[in-house]
Parts: sequence; C-alpha cells; structure tokens
Amino acid sequence: MADKHPEIQLASFWAVQRGFTVDEVSLALDTIKQVVHSGDFLTNPHTLENYRKVLSRAGLATRSRRAQWEMKGAKSLEQSAQEKVREILAAEPRNYLDSNQQAELKRIEEIALAAAA
Repeated sequence: MADKHPEIQLASFWAVQRGFTVDEVSLALDTIKQVVHSGDFLTNPHTLENYRKVLSRAGLATRSRRAQWEMKGAKSLEQSAQEKVREILAAEPRNYLDSNQQAELKRIEEIALAAAA
C-alpha cells in the first residue's frame, strides 16, 4: 500500500543524513543489558521516552518482534527503503495546485516561451 505521506519518508531520510547524537542516552547500553534476553524494548521506559527522536515516523523501521519480522521476509532497512522509493516513484503524482494556480503557471510559461522564441 502506498504511503499517503511520502514527505514523512523524505523527512526521515534527511534526519538520517544529518546524523545522530551518540551519547549515554542514545546508546542506551543499560537498557540493552536489561532487555537483551526478552527482546521487548518497546515497553521499556527508555524506549517510550526516546523513540520519537529517532525513526519514529519513518515507516521503514520494523517495530515488531524478530519472529514476526522474519515471517514478513526479514527485509533490511535498505531493502525496505528501496521498496518505498519504488512505490513513491510509481505512484500517480499529486497535484497541489488548484485550477486557478495551474492556469496562472500556464500563462507565465506561455509568456516565457514567447519571449524566448
């Protein structure tokens, strides 16, 4: 299913491009030590306090347990991103301009083409 808001995907991409803070909070080593055997990071207080800071709206990160992820094909983040790019590019472009705005742009384009000729 195509995402209704590809701009969220693009915003997430740019967030990744900017980089991440690496410190005690972001590394969460204590949390990892506490939760590593159960694998249930989603209900951990650290996750609940910090998840919105990183990939919270990406739609590419898997938020399910490993077994569920594997049943769905065990796609890497890169594979999921490639699929999402293909979906966005294959989707019908959205029109953000109303008919008056489109007409005005057409008029400006015709003037520019006439001036260039």
